[in-house]
Amino acid sequence: MGQLPLWVDLTDSPVLVVGAGRAAAVKIPPLLSAGARVRVVAPAASEAVRALAFGGRLTWESRPFSAGDVAGMRLVVAAVGDLAVHRAVWDAARQAGAWVIDAAWPEQGQATFGAVVRRDPLVLGIATGGVAPRVAARIRAELEAAYGPEWSAYCRLMGEVRAWARAKLPPERRRRAWERLEALPLLEWIRRGERSRATEAAWAVLKEEVDGHER
Repeated sequence: MGQLPLWVDLTDSPVLVVGAGRAAAVKIPPLLSAGARVRVVAPAASEAVRALAFGGRLTWESRPFSAGDVAGMRLVVAAVGDLAVHRAVWDAARQAGAWVIDAAWPEQGQATFGAVVRRDPLVLGIATGGVAPRVAARIRAELEAAYGPEWSAYCRLMGEVRAWARAKLPPERRRRAWERLEALPLLEWIRRGERSRATEAAWAVLKEEVDGHER
């Protein structure tokens, strides 16, 4: 299956999950982490899904699926074991123009969940098209070890620096500033708990470039 990796902003987007068993319980947390408004339709639910519903994390409607449930949905997750219901979800979603993630046969879906390492705002994703999830999980573990929580602070600092530099410096000065920043051990300082040192050094570089530009 040909795939194009996309990072989709699901913040406050309506997502329908049909089914509330083990498969749904695995698919729902990443959707919630992405900020989606999750609506679950299923006659019965696992303890994990019930806990999320009772905690106000999602909406669970204890009833069978209806074709009208897909209306207005940005994404539909088919997580049911009944083949007839599964086909009904697929048909309704396609007619409504919504993308479908197939929890039972991921290689046949229009989209798949990859293994994800989050170091917000840095997100690392691994996908095998749904055919080798254990391989993706193994690579995720390796990336989690290689990219620790210090990468979150580092990316946020560099994002702040970039936004400020774009507003204050011409292109040639920005390139020079970025080269100087990349030569500093900012990530290592943050890893050692010296975040203030990294921040002060980064802003010192920018100040020097601004002063040089204005002279």
